[in-house]
Formats: sequence, C-alpha cells, structure tokens
Amino acid sequence: MRYIVLLFFSSLLFAKVHYAKVEPYESVVLKSAVSAQVVEVALDAEGKMIKDAEVIHLDDRLDKADLNASEESMKLLKTMLGINQEMLTSLSDALKRQKGYYERLNKLSTASKTQKDTAFGAFVSANNQFLSTKEKIETLKKQILDMAYKIERLKDSIAKKSIRLHQRYLYKLTVRRGDFVNPG
Repeated sequence: MRYIVLLFFSSLLFAKVHYAKVEPYESVVLKSAVSAQVVEVALDAEGKMIKDAEVIHLDDRLDKADLNASEESMKLLKTMLGINQEMLTSLSDALKRQKGYYERLNKLSTASKTQKDTAFGAFVSANNQFLSTKEKIETLKKQILDMAYKIERLKDSIAKKSIRLHQRYLYKLTVRRGDFVNPG
C-alpha cells in the first residue's frame, strides 16, 4: 500500500501542467420565435454570469405602433358600441309606439287605406332600423373580439422580441447587430 501511495505522489512531482475543462451543467440553444432584425446585442456579456439583463433585442417598432393603434381602435369600438346600445333602447321605444299606432289605426274602420298603409310603412321602417342597429351592435362585438385577439397577439410578439437572462451564464452569442433572424 505504501508503494502505491508513494508511486502516486511521485507521479505528481513530475507533472508540469494540469488542465481542467469546465463544462456547463446544462447547455441551451435559443432560437427566434419571430422574424425581425437584431437591433441590440450585448456582446460584452459573452462568457459572463448574467444576473438580470436583456441580451438580444429585435426590432419591435412597428409592432408597438400597431399595438398603440389597435388599443385606440378598441377604445373607439367600445364607444361606438355604447352609442349604438343607447340608440337601440330609443329605437325600441319608437318601435313600440309605431306598432301600437299601426294596430290602433288598423282596427279603425273609419281610417282610409292610405292612412293604414302609411302607418304600416312607418312601423316597418322603425322595425328595420331597430334590426339594423341590432345587427350593427353584433358586428361591433365581433370587431371588439377580433381587436382583442390582435392586441394579445401583438403583445406576445413584442414579448418574444427580447431575450432576458436571469441568473444564467452566457457562453456565446451567434447573432450580431443588423442580422435578420427567422423563426426556428
């Protein structure tokens, strides 16, 4: 046993340089989820431990402008919906009055055919206007749903255009400022 220990320690005396290669515990390759041009790259962060910083930022200027415009459109659509709902209540009252007038006039035998036709025309017109406004309200609701989806999609796209690292070691960046990245 002494000879083995002596042999081991004597071999250490003859060794000149010891190398140890440090390998990461986990290696991850990030790929883009969206197409865009690289605007900022933190090249100085390569080979360092990153506490909390944005490493890559892709161009999201147009997406942000589209998001702002979409949010304004959403406000306008909601305002239009409120106005049309107020109009619908007014038209509902007007429709009830026209219907009552037409039914009263239609029962009278002393009313002329022209009066009855005029009252019927006014009733049909009020009914059509009521139904048209109701249809417009449903269309506005659909547009609001579509706009909400578009806003969420834009927020997701903007969020995917920046890569932030939290308590990670950054080994290497393969993209440079001005490069264009595609999904995958």
